[in-house]
Amino acid sequence: LDVCIAAALRRGVMSEAEAKRHGQAHFNLDAPFELTGLGQLLTLQQRCDRLITFA
Repeated sequence: LDVCIAAALRRGVMSEAEAKRHGQAHFNLDAPFELTGLGQLLTLQQRCDRLITFA
């Protein structure tokens, strides 16, 4: 499951790689979730039949 990286970081959600990049000791995002950017979202949107968003 793909998670918008910008929205996740604003809310304090980080993968292990992002936590290391930002010098944090802990992370709170694990499989099956994956941080992705806007480009990935657009690519996936072209291949899928639905998009679910949470506001």
